Amino acid sequence: IWDPVPSATLGNGVKTFKAGLHYRGSEQVKGDVPVKVERVDGSEVLEDRVEQLRQISQKEVNTFFWAMRASQELDRALGEWFRSQKVIDLKGKGASDKGQVQLVSDERRKLAGFQKKPQTTPSGLTSAGCGWWIP
Repeated sequence: IWDPVPSATLGNGVKTFKAGLHYRGSEQVKGDVPVKVERVDGSEVLEDRVEQLRQISQKEVNTFFWAMRASQELDRALGEWFRSQKVIDLKGKGASDKGQVQLVSDERRKLAGFQKKPQTTPSGLTSAGCGWWIP
């Protein structure tokens, strides 16, 4: 999902900044510039939440915000991706018994499947009424 990590280079290769990913209030991928993805559920009006986040962005000047409508499909896919990544991070190097090795292998296979799938999520997000901006 966040691979390769989005990045931008300042000047002629002086400094490369990598984007971090925050989802549901927690950092999922470390980076120099946070991208905070905010879900807008059915009880909220997207435009109202976008305005609230725009005001917050005035205080957090080095942060990007992305407001998006809730989607069960996206929540499920992101949950699976984050879970696989977390299992690999926690158990990947220290897997010693057969069960742990198999678990890590299965999670790596799932992540590879996510990376091979056609990248339809971004267009699905924008058609679902996402709002985003750079402060």
